[in-house]
Parts: sequence; C-alpha cells; structure tokens
Amino acid sequence: TAFGTLLTPISGALGSPHRFVRDAASRIISRMPSASVLALSKILNDKQPRGQVSFACGVVRRKGRFNAPAVTIGADVVEGDHPAELKHDAIRLMQIALGNVGPGSKAAPAFDGYTPRIDLSKHERLLDPIRIRMTKAYPTGNATVDYELARLLAMLSPLNPELLDRVLERIDEKSNPLHDIHHLIVAARIPIERSTRQTDAISRALVQLEPKIRASGLNLDSNWTPRVSEILKVLVK
Repeated sequence: TAFGTLLTPISGALGSPHRFVRDAASRIISRMPSASVLALSKILNDKQPRGQVSFACGVVRRKGRFNAPAVTIGADVVEGDHPAELKHDAIRLMQIALGNVGPGSKAAPAFDGYTPRIDLSKHERLLDPIRIRMTKAYPTGNATVDYELARLLAMLSPLNPELLDRVLERIDEKSNPLHDIHHLIVAARIPIERSTRQTDAISRALVQLEPKIRASGLNLDSNWTPRVSEILKVLVK
C-alpha cells in the first residue's frame, strides 16, 4: 500500500513520549486505507499503552460511532499505574468512542459538553461494567484527569449515589465557580433519587454560584441565565 514503508515510523510515533507527535500519528490513521490500518495494528506493541491509546483514537475518529474495544482500552489505562497525561488521553479516547460530546444530542445546550451525541441505549450491557470501573476510579487525585473523568462519567450516567457524593465534595466555599458549574452539570447527569444531604449540598452550591463568580471578577454573559436554568431544571427534579 501507499503507506507500506511508513507503517514502522508511524507505529513508533504512536508511542512517542510527546503528545503532539502521538496526536499527529493518530490523525494520520484516520485518513489511512483500511488495509494499512490493519497492517499497522499487527506491528503495534501490545504492551505499549501510549501506542495502543493513540492507535485506538485514530480508529474511532475514522468511524465516528460507538467503539467497545476502544472504550475498554481506555478504561484499562485509567485504572492502571500510568502517568496523568496518558490517563487524560485515555479518557478522551473513551469520550470519542462513546460518540463524543457537543451539539447534536437531544439534551439542553447546557449539557452539550456532557452528553453523548449518539444513542447508547442498545449498548447498556457492554457499558454497565465500564460504569462500575470508572466510578471506582473517580477521583484519581489529579485535578486535570478528574475534571475529564467527571465529564466521562456524565456521559455514562451511572446510577450511583456514592459517586454523586464524591462529585459534590468537589464544591466548597473556595472552589473555582467555573469548576462548580462543571460539577453541578455532572451531578445533574447522575440519574438517582437524591438524599436530603445531597439536595442541600446542591442547593448551597447553586446559591453560592453567582456571588462566587462576581467575587472572582468573571463576567456573566447573556447565556448565563438560560444555561443555569437548564441545569437547575434537571437538578430539582
């Protein structure tokens, strides 16, 4: 194939310690013929998680639909003893493999960044073990990883009250109000009957939100009220 002589260097780039190099190689995969992708998969080092995550990311970008093997690859890395940067990449892989986020779902605009763009209902049996694994993994202790892991959990919507407790613990008097909004949206995507303590914690977070934003010197744009209303509508169900 046209990519024949490039497969070995591409394989090496997929496992590069430099994220930019890995991402570039991954994007090449999304444009390669299927036969070349298959040939590349055969020379990849199965014990090299960086390469596996980057390769899987390129594959899911080709298809743009649910990809169970990629979700599993990502989950294995998140649970494993790996650098935070690689775990972050693995979480992003899982998000893309679940259909990615953004406009296109049936959710209100406030939830565009937290709702899969495809219907995952027919994959429930496959996703239930992933929900359990990712719920146990949260939080990891790394703020950057946990921010995106929370988004991934919002996409998965686990029925887990203990997870809701852990998400709400991210919000306190000193937490960043923009991060508070993020965690409130994640909380809204956990479809359980909330306890009185959880409801009180959500109420406090909502009441403190606008004063914290003003105290931080952040500006409220014209979308603030409708977006918060959309979040509130779900949280008070």
